[in-house]
Amino acid sequence: RIPEVGREIKDAEARLADLQRETDLPRPTAYRLATALERHGVVSFLEGDGEIFPGINVRTFHGHTSAMQCPVIGDGSSTLLYGADLLPTASHLHLPWIMGFDVRPLVTLEEKRQALAEAADEDWLLFFEHDPSCAATRLVRTDKGIVQGEGVTFE
Repeated sequence: RIPEVGREIKDAEARLADLQRETDLPRPTAYRLATALERHGVVSFLEGDGEIFPGINVRTFHGHTSAMQCPVIGDGSSTLLYGADLLPTASHLHLPWIMGFDVRPLVTLEEKRQALAEAADEDWLLFFEHDPSCAATRLVRTDKGIVQGEGVTFE
């Protein structure tokens, strides 16, 4: 059971835009809803990166949207990065493969470069939210750069 704590929500820059987009509420209504939920302790707003539960951190990326957060889950011996829309499929491991609707594609490129290097160096498992044929993989460094290792399936 998850401890009784408030829900962690994206950082301040993105929270109103996300609420407005997800609910299709006019901005004043979304703002009133967000502040009311925060005031009553239903949610808490996380500014930037941070731990939301023991072993579960979020890493903020600013290329796909203003402040997309990807969970990084670890138990001390292994780590999983939930790639969300930074790395939605194994095909997106190639640096220039960036979605056409990213708001800052050059930022995405640099964020991917850094995230992939860290994942390869620390032997993280990458989980792909939108890949129909590869749920997850580890990375391998080759003379051609960082590439997909053996895929992982979940039963």
